Amino acid sequence: DELIASLAQLRLEKAFYSPPHDFPDNLTRLTKTAHIAVKICAAYRANPPDALQRFNFMVVLNVRANQALLTAEELAVVPDCLRLALNDENAWVRLEAVDAFSHFAEEKDRAKLMALQNDPDEDVRRYSHTALNRLKPVKNVN
Repeated sequence: DELIASLAQLRLEKAFYSPPHDFPDNLTRLTKTAHIAVKICAAYRANPPDALQRFNFMVVLNVRANQALLTAEELAVVPDCLRLALNDENAWVRLEAVDAFSHFAEEKDRAKLMALQNDPDEDVRRYSHTALNRLKPVKNVN
């Protein structure tokens, strides 16, 4: 909880980190913490006003997704958390969210990803295109 709160205090403002070289220490530690994504998603849902903190939340989720570090418990909450973050007012947050979301997006997410093709931010538009290309078919529950 202390590490999560610290994400709002360290002001390393870069749209793209080059992990692990310029990750702040607290961010590096969080990306390696098992089950942290559940707490990160809860903290994001609390809608903190600091855009940098929300961005760093998405960086943690993105790194854990890209490195296949998410536990089953985390996998149960992260996709919906990322879906929510796709609507964030901050472009950096949306960018990290759509990049991470490309691992989880399903056919049912096509409309949202299509809408991001008109995002004011060029990088969000580009990453949403990648996510669209990686869509997974809807799982049949039967």
